[in-house]
Amino acid sequence: MKKLFLFIISLIYNFSNAQDFNTYLGQANKALEKGMYTKAYENATKAIELNEYNNDARWLRIQSLMTSNATGVNFEKAIADLNFIISNNGASSKIYNALGVAESELASDIYRFKKAKENDSFSDDNTSFIREQKEYFNEAIMHYENAKKAFKNSADINPEAKDELKYKIQDSDRSIKAIKEEISLLK
Repeated sequence: MKKLFLFIISLIYNFSNAQDFNTYLGQANKALEKGMYTKAYENATKAIELNEYNNDARWLRIQSLMTSNATGVNFEKAIADLNFIISNNGASSKIYNALGVAESELASDIYRFKKAKENDSFSDDNTSFIREQKEYFNEAIMHYENAKKAFKNSADINPEAKDELKYKIQDSDRSIKAIKEEISLLK
């Protein structure tokens, strides 16, 4: 009798979680459609907490993160979710393309923001400043390289997108070249 009671409680709990999951997923989708990205992110996160392996909830969260006013932190979170989807048998051309965009945007954010840091707190010879700048620049290069790899994976899955992705890869190559040139000028 005790086992039957525990089984029934378990069923009720699982049914309740399924309803909550679908509710949060639906709310995240509606918020995303209305451009309410913070609300979409919050609801998608709640859905993920109830079912961490659901790629649809992660995709909604990714979309809420990768908006026109996204920051480096947003892209880092999106990259983590995209890599989770890929490792959770969700790899597709769309997912790899989004990963490439997120990596590229994060690289650009690191390059632009960290490059603009003030030099006030460093010594007269700028040694610390130069070392820090090189670290930031190399981090940006790493993310551009990751973007290229993701775009290539996307093209391998969807050969029809090769031409479009070729330009994204070339943009990453140009950015890497520009950063390397800037590194060479640091003295």
